[in-house]
Amino acid sequence: MHALAHGDVAEALGRNPATVLAVPLLVVTWLLWTRRRLAGRERTRVAPAWSLYLLLAGLLLFWLLRNLPAFTWLAP
Repeated sequence: MHALAHGDVAEALGRNPATVLAVPLLVVTWLLWTRRRLAGRERTRVAPAWSLYLLLAGLLLFWLLRNLPAFTWLAP
């Protein structure tokens, strides 16, 4: 996060590529939530169940591959 906050995307990717991919998604989600709340609309749902399962599977796969010797490029 430090490298990403200081604009060093290459260093951030080298340390944790999942964070570099997650931060823009989180920012967009927060902006959409803020816009909806300012407009006075209530939240209808958090997210479709399939997308939450896909996110969980992706994070678990990243964690697993990052700790295998063949995927050292994913580790810091």
